[in-house]
Amino acid sequence: MYSEATDPQGRASVHCYAGCDGASPAEIDEAAALAGAVESPAWLDASRGVTGLLARASRMSRRRGAALVWQRAPSLLATLEAEQDRMLERLRGLPLDTQAGILCRRAALRKLSRYQWSMRTLGDRIETAGPAWEAVLSFEAGPGSAIRSFGDDVVPCLAAAPANARETIGGLMARA
Repeated sequence: MYSEATDPQGRASVHCYAGCDGASPAEIDEAAALAGAVESPAWLDASRGVTGLLARASRMSRRRGAALVWQRAPSLLATLEAEQDRMLERLRGLPLDTQAGILCRRAALRKLSRYQWSMRTLGDRIETAGPAWEAVLSFEAGPGSAIRSFGDDVVPCLAAAPANARETIGGLMARA
């Protein structure tokens, strides 16, 4: 049995407390490293900011909502872009030795890349179209699609992991 803990600096670690001879499998250690590689308070704040901005804009008239998004989204999107680039670099740079770890990294990279694409697309549409509600509507599908696809992408990762570690790895990958 395994438990996950996060230290005050936000780093995840996995601890064995029963039935694993005092050591967690390498797959769990790698999943914890993957989850840690995508931790970014600045990204989380900016992502919540975009989500909140879009929710607020959707309660306004289309014209006013689009103008609000056009005014405030660029700075949030710039933060997301910079943080996503750093997260992708950290994910790519992790030394992974297990098949499960390699497949889990692939799933995390795909999710982050899809999310990044939707943010870039929103930014491009805002930049080129100005305050247009169509840009907001088309954006809403991107992050949801990335999350749904991640569920499919993580299946091979979990299948390659030891059966007794899959639940813990799944929990860690949900954070990735």
